[in-house]
Amino acid sequence: MSLGEKGKTVVSTEAVVLLCDLELGPGESKSYTYTESIPEDGPPSWSGRLVRYSYKLCVGAQRLSGTVQMLRIPFTVLKIPGSLQRSETVQSPSNPNPFHVTDNDSTNDTEEALQQLAADMSKKASLTYTLKNRHGIVGKLLLFKHVYRLGDSVVVSFDFTAAAVKCLQLCVTLQCCEAVPEQYSVKKRQYSHYHTYGSQYEYCSHVNKLHVSLPIPPNCTHTFTSELVCLEWQLNFDFVTSLSGSDVTNHWRITDDASMETMNWTLPITVVTADPVQLQDALPCTQIITL
Repeated sequence: MSLGEKGKTVVSTEAVVLLCDLELGPGESKSYTYTESIPEDGPPSWSGRLVRYSYKLCVGAQRLSGTVQMLRIPFTVLKIPGSLQRSETVQSPSNPNPFHVTDNDSTNDTEEALQQLAADMSKKASLTYTLKNRHGIVGKLLLFKHVYRLGDSVVVSFDFTAAAVKCLQLCVTLQCCEAVPEQYSVKKRQYSHYHTYGSQYEYCSHVNKLHVSLPIPPNCTHTFTSELVCLEWQLNFDFVTSLSGSDVTNHWRITDDASMETMNWTLPITVVTADPVQLQDALPCTQIITL
């Protein structure tokens, strides 16, 4: 956080003087390179309703007998899950590309973590849930995996073949919940806020199987927990069921006097970061800024 900005500094590095007493003639130019490592304990970028984490590169310059000019350049930080970071107990996965030769001595921690992430995401872990209410089985839900990367699509399959209760309509919503501890809440009883990234409605009174696909925006923030906020992703399901089988006619319509009941269910999922190379099209591109 720089002078004149509101907020609290969470992560900061020491200032570095790149040049001093620089004199340039007409048409002359010089370039300098600045390199800095972001602390591993820092949170990822997040622009929420209750908490915001923003990273900025502050560049200052001063001409002779002039005032200091400050330039703040925002950038996005993604964080690899802690379980995938390098440790002595976790071995680096084998090279997924047989045509690409790597040098183990030159492979850095980030590359190893991204390889481990790609290996874990390639594993299949289908999950099947039975949907029931007080009247009986509504159907079955199939989720092909519970961990997704930014930019992936969440595909959910429904099977109403063995249903005892007729499902007339359903809605699937992709959400992330932003929750803060009570001691850090600015407003009373405002401890959480839900961000919706997509919904899909389907009428299913005359179908036995149904598929829903919701894409995760690549420019969002993955699941993480910090001292101030906990960000978790979830799928919210809303079902409209019939209390009587005669509520649905053979003409693909619901009777006017139909007796219906709603059912709500929430399924947590985990969203992790993706390879920055894959996200570069969705994130802001390189810019040239004049100071």
